[in-house]
Amino acid sequence: MDRTKRRTWPLWLLLTLAALLVLPYLLPLSAPADISLGLPFDNSAFLEIEGTRFHYRLYLSKGQAARGKLLLVHGLGASTYSFEALVPQLTQAGYLVVSVDLPGFGYSERSLSYDHSQGRRASDLWLLLDQVDAALPEEWAQQLWHLGGHSMGGGTVYAMALKRPDSSRSLLLLDAPLTADRGSGRAFFTLPPLMKWLEVGLEHLLFNEARIDALLKRAYGRLPTKDEVQGYLAPLLLPGTARSLGQFVRTAREEDIRGLARLPLPVFFIWGGEDTIVPIAILRKLQALRPDAQTLVIPGAGHCPMETHTGEVAEALIAWLADDRPAFSVVR
Repeated sequence: MDRTKRRTWPLWLLLTLAALLVLPYLLPLSAPADISLGLPFDNSAFLEIEGTRFHYRLYLSKGQAARGKLLLVHGLGASTYSFEALVPQLTQAGYLVVSVDLPGFGYSERSLSYDHSQGRRASDLWLLLDQVDAALPEEWAQQLWHLGGHSMGGGTVYAMALKRPDSSRSLLLLDAPLTADRGSGRAFFTLPPLMKWLEVGLEHLLFNEARIDALLKRAYGRLPTKDEVQGYLAPLLLPGTARSLGQFVRTAREEDIRGLARLPLPVFFIWGGEDTIVPIAILRKLQALRPDAQTLVIPGAGHCPMETHTGEVAEALIAWLADDRPAFSVVR
């Protein structure tokens, strides 16, 4: 390196660094907008809970008897769409189902101030269910809630069960890691320029058909259909999604996983045998905390068995909800 280059490279380094710090603030990002003016589905409804608008879908039972109530909560980047194939089989068997979009996802509000800790989500969803119960006939309202969550949503329903076990009938975890809190790592990525780059990357690079197709291919363990890609992509394209997901990264907090061992509820694990996102090794750790839990591992299924192996999941879940405990396969 000659003398001139030795003198100028620190300047170029500083200029490059300054550009990287400033550039993401110059790229446009959509702002949150009111998305509750229309109902996206025939059974859609909105409720304002503690200042945040939640979108949920209520599926009434097709049976004569009130067999039970089930809440379903989606995973990261998903929405109530995740359960569209599963729910009709549950309602046909006599169950009432509520599926809900967490803030920042699906058709719920894109808030730039919402606290995405699982404890806050749990409190808000119980308030939502209280309002749902208040509008139901007594034979339904007096029943306890089965709580089911997929992936990240498993952490939400777990927090709900911890908060109000007396209002809960059972806990269903679908490929749900109950991930330990990673506060120190998150602190680095929430530095303002890095967070802005994350938001820009989500809106301009990730939220498109090709990227969602690739993500679903890994999650499903097969090629997704065009309808499946659109089912996931449409809510992600709503204004303000990337910015609200930045707030999610800043504020997400998990509950202590050790509480699972003390939770006074029946627990049911359903897992895809070929899940590469939340692998079987995670299931083994959860089983160590709850050796009494029922477990179903579906061979050939990936991270979303309720979508790719719907019949098997529905059959097992209906048996579970009816307190019929067949001997499912167990991974040790």
